[in-house]
Amino acid sequence: CIVVAPALAINQRMYSFSRFQEYTFSLRQGDTVDLQELSQKLVTAGYERLDFVDGKGQFAIRGGILDLAPLVGEPLRVEFFDDEVDSIRIFDLETQKSIETLEKVTIPPAIEIVITPEELEDLSWEVKAQARKVAGRLNRNNRSDLAEEVMKQGRKIEERLKLGRLDETIYPYLSLLEEPLDTFFSLLSSEHFLVLDEPIRLKEQLEFQQKEKLEEYTEALAKGQEFVSPESQSIGYEDIIKEEETQPLLLLSTLPRQIPGVTPKGIFNLNARPLTGFMGKTGVLADELEHWQKSGHIVTLFVGD
Repeated sequence: CIVVAPALAINQRMYSFSRFQEYTFSLRQGDTVDLQELSQKLVTAGYERLDFVDGKGQFAIRGGILDLAPLVGEPLRVEFFDDEVDSIRIFDLETQKSIETLEKVTIPPAIEIVITPEELEDLSWEVKAQARKVAGRLNRNNRSDLAEEVMKQGRKIEERLKLGRLDETIYPYLSLLEEPLDTFFSLLSSEHFLVLDEPIRLKEQLEFQQKEKLEEYTEALAKGQEFVSPESQSIGYEDIIKEEETQPLLLLSTLPRQIPGVTPKGIFNLNARPLTGFMGKTGVLADELEHWQKSGHIVTLFVGD
């Protein structure tokens, strides 16, 4: 598996992979399953229960039949005989007709951050407590107007939590929970290695993003629209470089220079030259590539977009 991502895509911290695995369900023909318990877990995993499934991230239960549309893969119809999985079939959302029979399926969560009902309750309480704490400090500084805005924002977040709306507006408040947040790298296999393209530019991007978030937070704080700092929600350049302690790190840099936090074990220089004159001449390009390969070269093509 190869993952290519810009710096900002891995900036957000998340729950550990074990939580994701905990709410990834496998069903096999002949399995014994408590349908009521499965239903509750699907809701926690971000699926919406409806009377009729017509889109991704939804499920419906009619008697002993579970219709489910995962975010990844085809819609599924699971029939139960009492509490035993009798059959698993792919079905068409438009015609509602079964298409193909399967022996087993794996169903991932429908949301990135899976929060249990107990955690939702805890988070709601922590949001209320934090809002009151900040509002109290503002009141002591004779800023009752801002204190009221903070309490209003707290009630708004509480309401979203009660409705189970776990979108990006909830992310900054996850730091109030005891569950530790991890980096994206925790999702990778134990044998992964990282390739960083232009590490100095990567460092600048992450620092700029962090600075921008703090400025937005400070501005929102001054208006009473925010009361939890986003600092613990994102990773920095140091978190990425720290991966070198356990996994190989390969750095690509156009110019030879000192890279902060890294002492290279080896430096390899690669010569490159622009490829010109092949626009609309695919055959000529193919001949040129063949010539270089026959002379023992490894050829890599880089494009700008």
